[in-house]
Amino acid sequence: MVHSAKGLVRFRSCGRRAQAITVPEPSWPRRYLGVAAILCLLSVAAVSGSHAASKTEARQPAVLVANEAFDARWAGVVGIAQTAQGIQSAQARKAETTRRAYRRREYKRSVKIWSELAATGDPEAQNMLGVIYENGEGVALDLFEAAKWYRKAADRGYAEAQLNLGVLYENGEGVEKDLAQAAKWYRKAARQGELLAQHTLGLMYRQGHGVPQDNKQAAHWFSKVAERGYAVAQVNLAFMYLEGFGVPQDRTVAAKWFRKAADKGHPVAQNNLGLLYRSGKGVKQDFAQARDWYRLAAKQGLANAQYNLGSLYEAGEGVGQSYLEAAKWYRRAAQQGELPAQFEIATMYLSGRGIRVNLVKALRWMSLAAKRGHAEAQYNLGRMYAEGRGVSQHDRQAYKWLELAATRSSDPEVRRAAVKTRELVAARMSAEQRTEAQRSAKAWKPTRSKLFVAPTQ
Repeated sequence: MVHSAKGLVRFRSCGRRAQAITVPEPSWPRRYLGVAAILCLLSVAAVSGSHAASKTEARQPAVLVANEAFDARWAGVVGIAQTAQGIQSAQARKAETTRRAYRRREYKRSVKIWSELAATGDPEAQNMLGVIYENGEGVALDLFEAAKWYRKAADRGYAEAQLNLGVLYENGEGVEKDLAQAAKWYRKAARQGELLAQHTLGLMYRQGHGVPQDNKQAAHWFSKVAERGYAVAQVNLAFMYLEGFGVPQDRTVAAKWFRKAADKGHPVAQNNLGLLYRSGKGVKQDFAQARDWYRLAAKQGLANAQYNLGSLYEAGEGVGQSYLEAAKWYRRAAQQGELPAQFEIATMYLSGRGIRVNLVKALRWMSLAAKRGHAEAQYNLGRMYAEGRGVSQHDRQAYKWLELAATRSSDPEVRRAAVKTRELVAARMSAEQRTEAQRSAKAWKPTRSKLFVAPTQ
């Protein structure tokens, strides 16, 4: 452990080391339509897209990357599949005229012609009517009508409509929410090679949503999409190999898939490839490579990568040791809600390591990390209240946070220190005060808030 100013303790444990991040649940765009457009957009999204910070603690094992978001309108226009063989040439020309009108945003004209074609049983037109009603383009937005047209096209085997109907069932839009039905329609589209349906089906098998949890099936579908160059699926397949979920654990193969996605500019892949280089798992240990990959992801704004880069500077691994640089990257990550970074920047403000001592900011960040459940932060916050460091001395608050650290920390050293300090504080409290503090600790629940609204951070 490292001793901070005036006896406050900064424990180091294996949990502080950089780890592969957890990423959010799927967040679907309005609609996915054409395969050609999707493939085009995927190549762009893979280079420029960055992911929102995880809602769960970044130190947990990474699981899945959600589907990238796309502009449904233009995906539908550019990527509408060619009309099936056998449609009369006049009808095909009519459909092409409608596509051009839609591209020019002549929605009312598009609705008229798509409706005429849909009445003949044209599944492309039926699917597009679903899109038009879902987006409210040239008609009043009507999800029930959208679902009706998607179902007509889906029943005729139109893959894009099967995907779209699956989305409605997954989100409960225009139909009653039903994950089993969503999985059914995704599977139908996936078997026809619909890329996003394949990836989403992989997510559902991994998470056990609408289907029995099945890592082998998840890996199967991720693999199909990854082989087609979809960076998000490459990241997810890499995770499966990294953890041995549904496939034999193979960190070398994991590194291969992370690199494919990282080379496309995917920040999560870049960050986790940096992790492998830092740890020497699946690749030869190389701190300089770790630094380079962390930096690429950090510059894209990925909070976990910013934290990891800060920890490299603090340790002097692959870079000249610089507490100032470490503080810079910790602060950036902390401001995005990265929990370990919030604790690190708090200890730096407290001790003056790399930055000037600022007890107000130390208290602010330490409180936030403690309230979110960081056990070491809870211990240090208890010490701050016990000693009146940056805050008025308050024994009940001190007892509460020390009690939480003593009972919640997985680190024996933290627990011992918390118990020892708690007993010192308890000696100067009345029985009534101790009972109140214990009740407060028992009632405590971690906050979901990641940030203080404090522009001077």
